[in-house]
Amino acid sequence: MLAPDRDFVYTSSVSRVLPPLCSLFEGPNKPVVVFDVDNTLAPTGKGLGHELNCWISRKAGVSYEEVALHCPRLLARHGHVFWPLRDHFGLRDEDEPELWSSVTEAFHDNIDRHISPDPVVQGLMNRLASRTAMMVAFTANYRPHGERVLSAVGLDKVIPSHRTFGRGCVDEESKVGVEAYLILRERYLNDIPAETALIMVEDMANNLTGARAAGLYTVHIGPNRVSHRHAYAVDYRFPNILAVLEEMNGGRS
Repeated sequence: MLAPDRDFVYTSSVSRVLPPLCSLFEGPNKPVVVFDVDNTLAPTGKGLGHELNCWISRKAGVSYEEVALHCPRLLARHGHVFWPLRDHFGLRDEDEPELWSSVTEAFHDNIDRHISPDPVVQGLMNRLASRTAMMVAFTANYRPHGERVLSAVGLDKVIPSHRTFGRGCVDEESKVGVEAYLILRERYLNDIPAETALIMVEDMANNLTGARAAGLYTVHIGPNRVSHRHAYAVDYRFPNILAVLEEMNGGRS
């Protein structure tokens, strides 16, 4: 397994010296870890992507192949926001609620075909619970989607419903902006001591700019390329969820 990528040097208007990630879990003040759901805690991307392609194809009257060609690029560049899809495929603003509901429902109808529990991830998450003040999930989708996915991969005990949040919990603010994270902190994490480190784990770097601006440590996982525009917002990089969980647990046992 690849070692965590701590050798990148990033610059931003707010610079800070970064300790090793594992050191944030040592000492009396345990951190809070906020996990993205899709393609972070659960490999939902292929199934959700298929359902999204089907929905856009029907709604916009274009071929599935055309959507599959352009949709990943648009999401990778702009994050999980609607307007790039709207502009590229000729959709309307009023189509957005239907997109969220229809795509998610279609995915949930066949969720067990797409994802299943990973005993290694389950074990590492259970170990990590004792090293944190709290673990929460924060999805760009709505809360019921996060709950359903966590249940399907067997993580609903370690991150229960009342610690799972979605776009509706933060007044429909997108994860690409700082407002979503400020609302998350002020509304749901306001009893956490000020000195507590907050860590955001996410597979899309463009969703980390807001987290970084809100003062969270940011962890990017997975193979997605980090563009120059978003590199400043990435504090740590890991190849996959197993690598970051091992690091947070203090290394391989």
